[in-house]
Amino acid sequence: MVETKLLPKVVAMQTCPSYLQRQLVLHIIGRTAKHVSQEVLNNMYFPVMATLSKDRVPNIRFMVARVLKDNPTLVTNLRFKTLVEALNEDKDIEVKQEIRSIGVQG
Repeated sequence: MVETKLLPKVVAMQTCPSYLQRQLVLHIIGRTAKHVSQEVLNNMYFPVMATLSKDRVPNIRFMVARVLKDNPTLVTNLRFKTLVEALNEDKDIEVKQEIRSIGVQG
């Protein structure tokens, strides 16, 4: 039910013009990542996080780094590890610091 009704609506919010709504998407992903299937992680969450890891707003990219930091099992997934590598090269120093605090350098 959640995967078919709620999550598609959450995923759709990644394109909202308001950075606060995009931030909310990442907050929901961060809080639910431990409770969803690997299929949802790979097919719904990863594409959203990959898109938002390139967001024009540094706070959004920082939130992607924070979600990865707060969910260390994501970093063991090779797809998510590519996000760590990309964020290690981010132009914003706070994003780099947050991603490097995970201890995985890519």
